[in-house]
Amino acid sequence: MSNGKIAQTSQSTGIVSEITCPQAFVVIKKVPVFPTEPGQYCVSHTIRIYGCQPGCFR
Repeated sequence: MSNGKIAQTSQSTGIVSEITCPQAFVVIKKVPVFPTEPGQYCVSHTIRIYGCQPGCFR
């Protein structure tokens, strides 16, 4: 998993405690990873993903 790259991109875009679906897709485009990886990162760092269709980042 690309936790370091995801963390760096999240911090540079101002994501701290929650993230929207469009923001998550920005992370996926900046760091070429599978959609499940930002979801796993958010779960492990208690970052809430909202405003998105269920199961998109699981």
